[in-house]
Amino acid sequence: MTRRRWQEDASPQAQTDIDNLFDECVDLISGQLVKQRGFGPFALAISHDDQRSVRLAPASATSKARILDALVQPGDRATTRAIAVAIDVTMPAGGDAAELLVEHADGIALQFLVPYHLDKAAPLAIDATLTSIAKRRIWGLRL
Repeated sequence: MTRRRWQEDASPQAQTDIDNLFDECVDLISGQLVKQRGFGPFALAISHDDQRSVRLAPASATSKARILDALVQPGDRATTRAIAVAIDVTMPAGGDAAELLVEHADGIALQFLVPYHLDKAAPLAIDATLTSIAKRRIWGLRL
């Protein structure tokens, strides 16, 4: 799925929030990759009043499920408009990537896989980002 395709179905607010979360996560990850040659899992959330908060996963959260459980909070549905969770992963075909799981209150959930190479001055390969639909965790199906 291309970035353009998900944007066709998104509200202007959702587009702005998702683009901002993506850009802010990429900036945080890039800084950590250059300084530390890796990055720890974190979440970046936007509240309904546009406040940003960063959450760090505890060292004990080593699996993807535990990381998500640690970073996505029970009250997020009521207090948060959008959230991105960033996890250091291995690409299916090999190589390192930053996985960004982004979810918006408008019902959009996306996975971005951004490859990176530690031997480059700008480690993240933004142009090679893979985008797909993700599972909604916070704003799931409402019956």
